[in-house]
Amino acid sequence: MRLAAIESLKYKTSLEALNRLKALNDKDSEGNYLETDKHVRQLARSAVVKIESRLQFYATIETIFFGLSLGAVLVLAAIGLAITFGVMGVINMAHGELMMLGAYTTYVMQQIMPDNLGLSLLFAVPAAFMVSGIVGIGIERGIIRFLYGRPLETLLATFGVIDFQKINFRTNKNDRGETGL
Repeated sequence: MRLAAIESLKYKTSLEALNRLKALNDKDSEGNYLETDKHVRQLARSAVVKIESRLQFYATIETIFFGLSLGAVLVLAAIGLAITFGVMGVINMAHGELMMLGAYTTYVMQQIMPDNLGLSLLFAVPAAFMVSGIVGIGIERGIIRFLYGRPLETLLATFGVIDFQKINFRTNKNDRGETGL
């Protein structure tokens, strides 16, 4: 019966199952195995190897997915910078801050609707685009429009926007008793 249970556990990808199987090979303070049946220990060891290899495979897939996701975000930012400079002659360093505003908008929308994660995401994505777009239009109309064709000045001006937004976010978060970003 125990052998059949161990046999069925080796097809699980659960940390709880892994820990229970590892416990079958534990030793006491004198160096004797706690599990007396040698066949049970051997089967548990082989099950542990199978589960660990499966967990390692899934961890590798997860790392690849996270890397591709991060790479896609960085490519989008780089393309945005290249297009902005090529079309307008402006070096806009506030791209990351606009992405931060979109991410923060998504976070706020999910905090407003904590019980409806799917619905909050449905509203959060368009809201993130709108908030980032409106702030981007404000930066362009209020600051960058007057600096077309002068890349160094736009670089410095958008660094100022970055500093303003970081200070604003840190101040607002600290007012609620939280630590800064």
